[in-house]
Amino acid sequence: MSTQPPAYLVPGTPIRVADMVAGTKLSEGEKATYGSYLPILLNGWTSPTGRNYEGVGHRWAHEVLPSQLDTLVEAVLERALITSAIRDQNREEAGRATKESKGESAVYNAVGAFRKVFASGVRDRHLAKGFDPSQEVKKPSRPASARRPLTGDQLQEMWGVVLNGGNDPDLDAMMCNFIIITGARREGVINLNVRDIVGATGMVWLDEKNDERVEQPAPGWFLRQLLSFAASRGSVRPGDPVFRYKPGRRSGGPNSQVLGRVGDSRFHTLFSRIQASLEWADQVGLSAHTLRHHGSALLSRQNGLHVSEAWLRHKPDKLSMLYGQATPAEVAAAVVELHGGTHPLA
Repeated sequence: MSTQPPAYLVPGTPIRVADMVAGTKLSEGEKATYGSYLPILLNGWTSPTGRNYEGVGHRWAHEVLPSQLDTLVEAVLERALITSAIRDQNREEAGRATKESKGESAVYNAVGAFRKVFASGVRDRHLAKGFDPSQEVKKPSRPASARRPLTGDQLQEMWGVVLNGGNDPDLDAMMCNFIIITGARREGVINLNVRDIVGATGMVWLDEKNDERVEQPAPGWFLRQLLSFAASRGSVRPGDPVFRYKPGRRSGGPNSQVLGRVGDSRFHTLFSRIQASLEWADQVGLSAHTLRHHGSALLSRQNGLHVSEAWLRHKPDKLSMLYGQATPAEVAAAVVELHGGTHPLA
């Protein structure tokens, strides 16, 4: 008698959840978003109250029930609430504003992580699509975003902190300006080399998420400023980093010990300092992402949503957005209209 499950459950070869997780390909962004929830899926979690949530890593994928995943979502929620309470206590002791959390973001991302894993199993025919248990786990609506463009007063206060504190205000100011003008993500700032600034075309090349390399327009005056800043720190060869520490100082990054290239720690130091200095920045969690979307909001108000979406380099998610995509020339014109200067395409 065959021990294989019925074909309507497993069209191909059965697989255990742990192997399915190991075989699921995640982008860098997905690793950051989903990474902390996969260990709970595999191994479960024991709460400080002693409740044990059993993981399903040892189970065959076709044996996992939606109710078992529901229980793991409960674990995610309990862990999120505990973490939030500890964070609020630490913030209160430091004299900073607390941030109420109901764990919705954690649940939303956890269900997304579970669905990503089981979708991988379905795609590779380890599980029939109709028997994917993750699809029967309720996924809450995406939490409402609290992101808002900065007001004029807020931006002025932020620049006051950036330029009048820290151990390298010139570096911090150039990083912030680069994000606001080009819409660069954190990786785009870290990975920027001298060769990526092309004055003749008025473009910078950004190496960002999912290993994508894209062009972004910038005013001529700012490109010259970037190259001058880089040269002042010894970056003159094509492969030298633009955003680097002062000569003689090394960064802590694994790939930057000699070049002094900035890394994630610089972003953490900069925006932690701003949040500690300004109560409103602390409340909104001011970050590089905030500045990127602040720049987008300025363009949207002045030139419309299609221009700001193209500047953000978002892929169109609706047919109307696809046919209405702004051209590179339109984006370049909007950028120099907002920030001044000239551009070959404008």
